[in-house]
Amino acid sequence: MRKSGSRVRIKEIDREIAELSDKNILITRLNSKGIIRTSEYTEQSNAISMKISTLRKERTKLLGEQDNDSVLSGLKRINNKLTELNRPLTAFDAVLFGETVKIITVPSATELRIEFIGGLAVTEKIPDRRRCKVQ
Repeated sequence: MRKSGSRVRIKEIDREIAELSDKNILITRLNSKGIIRTSEYTEQSNAISMKISTLRKERTKLLGEQDNDSVLSGLKRINNKLTELNRPLTAFDAVLFGETVKIITVPSATELRIEFIGGLAVTEKIPDRRRCKVQ
């Protein structure tokens, strides 16, 4: 419910930002044609810019919450997979691995990055003794 509410609010914010941007363009044109004074233009333009800035901050926060929800959802799915196991996990399980790990990358010769479902990522340092030797 929170996630769908966030989506609705993000759409509202996008619409509000678009309307404020249109209003800013309008007062800029009015100022350039001399219809409104520069002081009025500056005051209105600053107020609009502050509103847009506040809305963008709120939008960023909501998007961050959605990312957190995605990670939590992924962690819950991993937890469910692990609790469904009918036996102790004593060896590599290719099926479980395929269902929980999204991608593995090697960003450098000293690191291994594992991204799980839901976007949770872990970077592991590779000890010297475990690294491949370049010849």
